Amino acid sequence: MSTFNDYSPREIRDFRERLHASLQECGHLQEAAQTCARLLYEEFSESLVLARLFVTLSFDALPARDKAFVSALANAKEIRPLLGEKTQVLSLLGTHGAQAAWCDRYGSQGHLGIPLVTAGFVESIPMVARLMSDMGIGSDWFDKFEPDILVKNLGRAAGVFYVRDAKTWLDGHNRKIVSSQDFVAAHDVHTVFGLGGSYLNGSFVSMILFTREIIEQSQAEAFMLLVNTFKTATLRLVMDDAIFPRADRATKSA
Repeated sequence: MSTFNDYSPREIRDFRERLHASLQECGHLQEAAQTCARLLYEEFSESLVLARLFVTLSFDALPARDKAFVSALANAKEIRPLLGEKTQVLSLLGTHGAQAAWCDRYGSQGHLGIPLVTAGFVESIPMVARLMSDMGIGSDWFDKFEPDILVKNLGRAAGVFYVRDAKTWLDGHNRKIVSSQDFVAAHDVHTVFGLGGSYLNGSFVSMILFTREIIEQSQAEAFMLLVNTFKTATLRLVMDDAIFPRADRATKSA
């Protein structure tokens, strides 16, 4: 077990190699994301409160249970008319943390799937808005999904989402970037950072790490290649459309 602050470049390289080898054994992207979240938590349990992996997927690619969650959320937020079969959804595929409920994606109370219906709706969620902004994704991507926009903006490089202090950092609208302040206080969350990048088909993947320590941005950036390791190891699954267990895979409409 280690902390992010005491991890050396050599240890990062070694962990990337172990991560890649473990992910090669996975049969679908959800399994790979869950494996990655678990390995991150086990490696950095002195620092980590929670590790999560999200991938953008079209609504019609989601399993029935996920669709029901996203539809209910859209109804609650009064955006249901904007939700279509091709709407991109920021989908929680992997999660592991200090509590048992955080180790099951269906245990998530509000983040199983966030429909990215418009730039305006994304802006209403401070943490998601900051994530996308820090990754350099323009609002055009939300209003009209264009894979080329994401690939052009991110290319093969990784981006970093960074909140030095979850208790105090505000966005441009004077809102707490990490809005779940009860969670932050209860688990003494300090720095939250994310690592993100895109696949060639335009899907966006991000690792979000909630930590108990203050981590400077330069140290967070030292872990950027972790997301590239995940992308490289899972590219075959994405291109084969092996996102969920076979029994849960949706039949997409033409």
